[in-house]
Amino acid sequence: MRQIFHTFVILCLCTLAAAAQESATKTQTIALKAAHLVDVQAGRILNDQTVLIVGDRIEQVGPSNEMELPSEAHVIDLGNATLLPGLIDCHVHLTADPRYAGLRGLTLSIPRQTLIGARNARLTLEAGFTTVRNVGAEGYSDVALPGSIEAGGIPGPPMPVSGSLPRMTRGHCGVKLPAAELHQPARLAAARLARAFATDSLVATEPEQHDGEFAGGVAGVPSCREGKIPRLEQWMAERGWNWDSFEDSVFYSDSLNDLPLLCKVKQPVAVKPDATLRAHAEQNGWPILEW
Repeated sequence: MRQIFHTFVILCLCTLAAAAQESATKTQTIALKAAHLVDVQAGRILNDQTVLIVGDRIEQVGPSNEMELPSEAHVIDLGNATLLPGLIDCHVHLTADPRYAGLRGLTLSIPRQTLIGARNARLTLEAGFTTVRNVGAEGYSDVALPGSIEAGGIPGPPMPVSGSLPRMTRGHCGVKLPAAELHQPARLAAARLARAFATDSLVATEPEQHDGEFAGGVAGVPSCREGKIPRLEQWMAERGWNWDSFEDSVFYSDSLNDLPLLCKVKQPVAVKPDATLRAHAEQNGWPILEW
């Protein structure tokens, strides 16, 4: 009796599996009707058009009053909408988020960037892009996206990815650095300027580290906006100096973000300022450099 029951259960499971497979492979037919359609080959807009989709392929496009639809077709009337072919973007960075530009980008882990890429892949597809090319992601955070999309794990367009940024010798992104320096973009940029001006000292935003590992945060006060003042005062204190140790102090800047330090020094100089910083400079009689 037990063997008969086991056989019955196995037969039922096989039947269910076969039914599920048949349901998954059954082709769905959809007819999209719209008031307008962009014919990119002819360079014109066609009116009152229907697009017949069978499975994952477009089988036919033509005037709605002339097309014979299969009886099983699911008709979706889009009203006054305009249809156009899928767009292709050849230069994207889906794992990036402009809200985390600059210093905030130091707080993003590689797994977090991959999750951002999954979200942006969906948004990109919903915006009408059916193919994109991702040309650079930190820590190869983009390489898992195409496979996940193809497997149906996440929605998104097909995409070739580069992993690391494509680069040419001494060209765009053509710099070879130790891994540790790649995690210190703020210090790296400042270090280049320091070398260019042959200065011995450098004050920059430093990444937080624990036991030699980057923790994803910022160590101490970021060297930006009003934070530049305590960082500069810390640098002076380490040398036994303060503001009164100098007869004069000069600060050049082209950024409104540096307004706190510009107001602190004795000789602030605005360099090719935007309209807002220019207004501050003119109001306070600061020199303005243009070229």
